[in-house]
Amino acid sequence: MRDIVTGGPMLRHTAVTLAEILAGFGLAVASGLGLGVMIAELRPVRRMLMPYLISLNAAPKIALAPLLVVWFGFGMASKIVMAALIAFFPVLVNVVSGLTSVDEGKLRLMRSLAASRWTTFTKVKLFDALPHILAGAKTAIVLAVVPESRQPRVFFDLLREVAPNLIAVIGISLLMIGGEFDLTVGAMLAAVGVVTVTVFNLTQTMGWGIVAGLATGPLVGAILGIFVTRLKMTSLMTTLGMMFALRGAVYVYTNKTPIVDKNQFESFIWLYQGSIGPVAVPTILAIVLIVAFVIISTQTEFGRHIFAVGGNAHAARVSGIHVERVKFLLFVLSGTMSAIAGLLVAAQTGTGYFDAGLGFELLVITATVLGGVSLAGGQGSLLGAVLGVLILGMTGKGLRLMAMPTTTQLVVTGLVMMLAVYLHGLRKRVLTCR
Repeated sequence: MRDIVTGGPMLRHTAVTLAEILAGFGLAVASGLGLGVMIAELRPVRRMLMPYLISLNAAPKIALAPLLVVWFGFGMASKIVMAALIAFFPVLVNVVSGLTSVDEGKLRLMRSLAASRWTTFTKVKLFDALPHILAGAKTAIVLAVVPESRQPRVFFDLLREVAPNLIAVIGISLLMIGGEFDLTVGAMLAAVGVVTVTVFNLTQTMGWGIVAGLATGPLVGAILGIFVTRLKMTSLMTTLGMMFALRGAVYVYTNKTPIVDKNQFESFIWLYQGSIGPVAVPTILAIVLIVAFVIISTQTEFGRHIFAVGGNAHAARVSGIHVERVKFLLFVLSGTMSAIAGLLVAAQTGTGYFDAGLGFELLVITATVLGGVSLAGGQGSLLGAVLGVLILGMTGKGLRLMAMPTTTQLVVTGLVMMLAVYLHGLRKRVLTCR
């Protein structure tokens, strides 16, 4: 610490490393953004460059290090180019994805107004692609900083770690699109773990414990749904009260002592620690559930009702949609997804921890807002929320690989939350001004 304060060698080396990282990141963002726009907007460029870019992305970047040293020497230039090369592809892919996934209805509207390609690009495409561009930039900065984060093993570990978040965000994102909140997700993780392991010990049967744990989620969700839809209580304060009640009940029952599985069911531990091939079991479960509910939310009548209720509940009711039933089912769904996530968390060690899930609800809501789901309801997508979870997970993984303390990760998460809310409000204001 004294060396840093007095401007010793450590401070100078840190400044040089930071300069290399920022220069590489800036070069990656500039080149990825420029080339991504050309590929998305100009078909001849796309046909000409894509095969070469795919081949370059498939090549191990470390194999290019000797060539970079020969070309640029041992100074900062070779390190900057290496960092830019590694961070370039996430930016490029997200820029192309964002610019090519713009709502077709908006494009038809601009064509009907005889808008030029430049006007369409600046007024519609660029703003719609902004969440994708920012997601690519966040991934790029982690890759530019931490070499270990480029290893496939790290990505598989990351997917295993964030699987409970991915599952919980299914229920939370759809509930927020429907215009409601659920703050019980974190407390639910603790309650489900304690209930599951307690039933293990009482019945000495793994099946009954899993059933009891999974039943906790929809039961609590149904109670919340009744409070909100029948008793007309606001979801924010209702779920906040239920969060305190669940957490307090867990503290009272456990006396703040972990509940250990005395049977040591290996099959239960396998639910989190096991793998099928290179892919972890929690990852497979999360992917299956995400695919299923993406289809439900985009291709079914129930999915359309969710957006209608969240956008304008009164208009949805007038059009014949049973608003209370939709919201009740969304609370049950949120509770069920939280229960599955809690089961995975308990399966990590075979223990029901009384403090499991502390702050978990804020992480999930942050990821949901970061993924583009509106706090007012009626807008957003499940895939966007999933992307938000992966962005936060990659950010946290990068901070841990850099040996950053947990307190720093909380600061970063808070800043990301505020940035996400600001960008959401900015985008909404821009769209309103059109």
